[in-house]
Amino acid sequence: MIESALELLRHQLSDYIAHRLGLPDDQPRAVLGPIVDEQGRTAIPANSLGVSLINLEEDRINPLPGKTTMNASQVTYQTVPTKLTAYVMLAANFSDYREGLKTLGCAIEMIRSQPVLTAANASAMPDDLDVLSLELCSFRLEDLKDVWSFLGGRYHPSIIVRLKGIVVDARQVRGLGTRAMEALLQMLGRS
Repeated sequence: MIESALELLRHQLSDYIAHRLGLPDDQPRAVLGPIVDEQGRTAIPANSLGVSLINLEEDRINPLPGKTTMNASQVTYQTVPTKLTAYVMLAANFSDYREGLKTLGCAIEMIRSQPVLTAANASAMPDDLDVLSLELCSFRLEDLKDVWSFLGGRYHPSIIVRLKGIVVDARQVRGLGTRAMEALLQMLGRS
């Protein structure tokens, strides 16, 4: 699910940037991967926009650990899907600084013009995603410095995007019980 969401963003960015700047389709402008390598060097290929996950956060809208369904004789306890918000850095690594700024500007345009991706407006929408919403994140300069220090890399022109709509659903049954057991657990306040 996470990889699918980031790959969709990368694909949409590459297509938009190529179209907007009149570039050939076979030249990807956005690349999914780490910002820096193990030695602390820039890992974003030259003359491209890096797309890199920097944080995942669980959406705590539904704090219930699972759901219970009952039929005439049995109670089923099942995990509920986990909804995630991903924070993704888009960083421009270009030998020509102006080209990097132009590319980053195109990425911002795409996010602002297509804040919600669905199968209707994103041909590469994977089956495991229904809707993916995109938001630009504003960071104070000190916070941005902390992010780059945490990543261990040298600064590149960048923006952070919030992706909402990633759902991890294990669909696992955690337990089975009888209706009598369920009634007892409710009386004891443990369900």
